[in-house]
Amino acid sequence: ADRQGLEAALSRLQELPDGLHPCLTAYLQHRWRRWQPHQAADNAATLCRQLTAVWRWLLQERAITSWQTLQRSDVEAWLTARQEAGIAVNTRRAQLTALFGCLHFAQERELPVAANIFRIPYPAPVQSLPRSARARSERRGNKAASDIAGPRSRPRRALARRSARRCRRGTRA
Repeated sequence: ADRQGLEAALSRLQELPDGLHPCLTAYLQHRWRRWQPHQAADNAATLCRQLTAVWRWLLQERAITSWQTLQRSDVEAWLTARQEAGIAVNTRRAQLTALFGCLHFAQERELPVAANIFRIPYPAPVQSLPRSARARSERRGNKAASDIAGPRSRPRRALARRSARRCRRGTRA
């Protein structure tokens, strides 16, 4: 993989305190080695954006500067603030996953991480198709899209059949 992508991602972590920086750098390098080469730079940039956003909030709002000062209440307050800011559920889930991964890595390195942080429940996932899109779909008579709330395999097969038909006809999907 392109080492410049890793270096660019690591440069984003420079703004974080010295107590956090070494472990976060090691975590990113650890994850980098496990990614496919053609996806590593994008994955590293995404992970760094997620982690810096979380830690920046924790630094500014809760004055967290080290692993041992981070508590469950801090992470719960961050999740609540993200919800109140109108951040999508899937985004909050992805950021919480990134934070948990980082905290598990820190814990494996025997850094003092509060174990009860990992008991924080994930925000409930949303339905695949928003209600407004489902209503539009039903008005058009598109049964496959309106059935998304039911078994997931049937709409996917219908979508695959439609896409294959369009490809055979030479029209865009």
